[in-house]
Amino acid sequence: MTSFKQSSLTFAAAASLVAALGAPRLTHAEDLSVSGVTCKPDETDKSIDLDFHGTGVYNDGATTRRVWCAITRMPGDAGETFYADVNNPSGKKTVCGFVYYDYTGGGGFSTSRSISDAGAQYATFSVPDEQVFHWGFGTIFCDLPPGGTLYGLNYSS
Repeated sequence: MTSFKQSSLTFAAAASLVAALGAPRLTHAEDLSVSGVTCKPDETDKSIDLDFHGTGVYNDGATTRRVWCAITRMPGDAGETFYADVNNPSGKKTVCGFVYYDYTGGGGFSTSRSISDAGAQYATFSVPDEQVFHWGFGTIFCDLPPGGTLYGLNYSS
């Protein structure tokens, strides 16, 4: 059985080691992925046509539906690339937009992409170095056609 005194000494030794080595630091952003299940329907369209399931969000309706997705990213200053992975039914297209802004909600960068090919595709959004905010936030929205799926989002620094 470990005594309180032994536990205190072990904790003190561990704390001294952390202090000597310093706190971990992020030197660059990491690659991350997030499932389409975490996306939200557009506030103006709380449609029951959107089916959130284990592999993303699927438009089960007869009209195009919009979903908004938060981008998970690590703070960094280098150029960044974001991807929206979608699956289009034949003859349909998905339009995705990207909004990027600083911690005050200001500044920003926005663009959109149209994905017209059938099957699994991805939209790429690249943010140049000079427009990257260290503490920036990103949001992607996609207008899913009937039968369209958003599998998820990827981030790469």
